[in-house]
Amino acid sequence: MKERVFTILLVYNTPYERLKDIVNSILHQTHPIDKLLIWDNASKNKIEEFLLEEGILNNEKIIYHKSQQNYGAGGGFNKAISYLEKNFL
Repeated sequence: MKERVFTILLVYNTPYERLKDIVNSILHQTHPIDKLLIWDNASKNKIEEFLLEEGILNNEKIIYHKSQQNYGAGGGFNKAISYLEKNFL
């Protein structure tokens, strides 16, 4: 059975260019990933719009989810893990 690699990127009001650099870095690791979940922890800026404009969400490996509330770092990661387990595992 092939090992599957899922990566979670928890964001909250992340500056756009920094977000773009982080996503590009994750996608160009030496060990390829199967999915990158960008979990937006209820940002006030327009992260989804930026990702769409940049074509980042056109990548089939990338999943974007915007939470309706900010769960904090630990809570956000727990919610993201549950989302992946429910939808992809």
